Amino acid sequence: MKKKALKLIYMSNILLLILFFIYIGTGCQSEYKYWTNEIDNFDSFQILDVFLTQGESKIIDFKQQFKNSNLSITKIVAKSTDEEVCTINENSICAVGMGKAKVKVEIYSSKEMCCYVTTSANVYVVDSSNKDLIEVRNAQDLADMNQNKNGWYILKNDIDLIEYKNWEPIGNLPTAETPENNAFQGIFYNPEGFKIKNLTIKSSQMITQGKFGGCNGGLFGALDEAYIDGILLEDIYIDLTDYDGTLSSCAGGIAAQELNSVIRNCKVEGKIISQDRTGGIVGGSSWGKIMNCDFKGMVQSTIHAAGGIAGFGYIVKNCSVEAVIEGAFASGGILGFKTVDYYLSDCSFKGELLGNGYKGETIGYTF
Repeated sequence: MKKKALKLIYMSNILLLILFFIYIGTGCQSEYKYWTNEIDNFDSFQILDVFLTQGESKIIDFKQQFKNSNLSITKIVAKSTDEEVCTINENSICAVGMGKAKVKVEIYSSKEMCCYVTTSANVYVVDSSNKDLIEVRNAQDLADMNQNKNGWYILKNDIDLIEYKNWEPIGNLPTAETPENNAFQGIFYNPEGFKIKNLTIKSSQMITQGKFGGCNGGLFGALDEAYIDGILLEDIYIDLTDYDGTLSSCAGGIAAQELNSVIRNCKVEGKIISQDRTGGIVGGSSWGKIMNCDFKGMVQSTIHAAGGIAGFGYIVKNCSVEAVIEGAFASGGILGFKTVDYYLSDCSFKGELLGNGYKGETIGYTF
């Protein structure tokens, strides 16, 4: 009888222990029972960009970053999307290896009983000693980047493209043969300040055109999730006004079109003409960032918008222009046109704004 009573007490204790853990678990779940990626007063303009070399680290004050979010923050947990690129220890980001990664944060708020999940930063890590880095030393090496649009490249010499009478841009619009993505998605950087000279595109006839039409001209035709850093172009000439296919032509010194990419520390000097979105650095920039870039020369759009940095831009910071800008619809010293939710700061323009359309020393037209 005594053994039976002891067994009953033992089983009761086990049951109470199980119920206790269930209570703790459900209590924790109920404390943060909602999960969302929507945070008031926080948008893509506030996502940080972190540029590191391997072995470097950076501290981010996450609570400071989200101080205007109107949240009662209990704690913030940060995670790397690729720990082979960077690791995170509390609020310290450490560069482990070359590549691109994001810092994702879980922001817990006990008052709202909610966990907010969003991106805090984009991390770009370069490493000149990386074994996967491809050296670009001559014009053929540069042209061969079209064979591996996901590669990591480093410029290791001055390059003169005088022999290329009609440069074929690296990466471009989707075609019938490459219907998903034909854009450059890798890394190209120039830590030693080498120059690329005499890039010339005098006709659209030799450029790959998009599956649904359109023609892109520049060092790159199209970028997607790419990282371009420190590229210097001198004495370039691009003219795509002879295009007569479906849609129209676009041009930019670094790239005609970019999506979700970062272009920084680039300088372009020359003359760039196309029909649609035309810019000294980029023709059309969508959800990407152009930072610390300069343009000198002339930009012209024969049917739409021309801008010293971009014909159409998203986020542009700390850029300067010294040029003649002429757009049929709009001419902007920095951006030809933009939507109201795009962001521009710390930019300067010196030059002339021509054409009969809208004009502005910073932005030609906002819609």
